[in-house]
Order: sequence, then structure tokens, then C-alpha cells
Amino acid sequence: MSHQAFFKDQSKIQEQLVEAWFIRDFILHATRQGRVPLIGHSDIDLFGFDLILGLEGREELLLVQMKTYGGANSIWDVHKDLLRRGGQVVVVKLDLDAAPDSIKYHALTPEGRGSALGKSPKKPHPDKCGVQKGDLKPVDDLMDLFA
Repeated sequence: MSHQAFFKDQSKIQEQLVEAWFIRDFILHATRQGRVPLIGHSDIDLFGFDLILGLEGREELLLVQMKTYGGANSIWDVHKDLLRRGGQVVVVKLDLDAAPDSIKYHALTPEGRGSALGKSPKKPHPDKCGVQKGDLKPVDDLMDLFA
């Protein structure tokens, strides 16, 4: 069975894999630059973010919401408060059927943040807005999330 077929009915497991892979890459990218990564988890999904990231020696913390891109989605619902507070949305494109496995990260651009705040979410909700593919840019080095 291909991973794509398996994850079609197991989205929670795919989300856990994507988050673990992201944390791994965040640690590797930070330590390659001699930085000490700080990572916290949100155990409840009320505040619009999944991870709290930091770098030792920096005061700012980054609130991150992870989303997966499987080809069908072109808009992701996010909490407006997350974007207003400077939080980041990271959309992950995962291809486990490629050889080798492929993972690509995309994050909101500054313009995309403003644009998303003005867009309706996929599922109507007064506290949410919609992030679209055009609001994102590829991210090769996860330290760029702190730029």
C-alpha cells in the first residue's frame, strides 16, 4: 500500500508525522547555525497554533500552525488572532512515495498575511480566515521563519 493511499483515511497520523518531521528539521537547521532551538507544543487546539518555537538568546517566540498539502486543498482555515499576533502558518507538502521521501515547507509572506486576513475561510467561522497557496513562499531554511 502506498503512503498516499494509507494517509487518505489517516489524516491525524499524517499530521503527527509532518509535525515530527518539521521539529526534526527545525532542530537540524538551528544547530547547523550553532543556535539552540526551543520547542513547545500546544496540547489543545483552541488557540490556533500547534507549536511554539524559539531560539536561545532571542526574546521573540514564534507561534506556528502546521497544515498539510495533499494536492486537493488550495485554502486552509486559520485563526485570525494567530495572524494578528505575528504567528506563522507552515504548509507542508509531503511525498512519501518519492524516492527518497520528499518534504517541502511553505510559509506566509508578509503580503500573504494581510491578504489572508481579508479572505473567507473554507468553513464559515467568524474568528477564522483563509490562507491560499498564493499567500505562501517556499522555505528551504527554517531559520528564515524568524527573519
